[in-house]
Amino acid sequence: MEGRTDVLWHSVGAPAVQEANARISGGVRLVAIGTSPESLKRMADFNPGTYMMSLKKGAAVGIVEDVPAQSEDISVMASAQLPEEVVYTTLKVLWDNNDQLRKVTPRMRDWSRERMVSGQAAVPYHPGAIKFYREKGAWSPDMDALQQKLLGR
Repeated sequence: MEGRTDVLWHSVGAPAVQEANARISGGVRLVAIGTSPESLKRMADFNPGTYMMSLKKGAAVGIVEDVPAQSEDISVMASAQLPEEVVYTTLKVLWDNNDQLRKVTPRMRDWSRERMVSGQAAVPYHPGAIKFYREKGAWSPDMDALQQKLLGR
């Protein structure tokens, strides 16, 4: 070991990445992932719920060129024992305040109502979430099928 970090797995834009960029001579650089069908299948098998997306040069610290990267959706997790009403109300607050949340932090800049329901989900949706999304017209028959798969039915 030479007292340096050669490779780091971290979220783009995370404070730790910014700190590493400031401390490491030459800064940090996001490395492209493989985008062949085989590579993408291995990625999905190893880490369900993730997918490939293209990040534009300068979008965050360490992105020095357009680069394909592994991504995942922002998720709000809740205990299965949490009452439906609590989950429903939490999602209503997020839905109703979408524009304000996007202004508060860059991490929420790409967050939108349209992306609150994801066909990439790796864990089942809470019944309170399903109720809310159905009422908003955001829940589809495809999501019913995914939910059944995630529940092991």
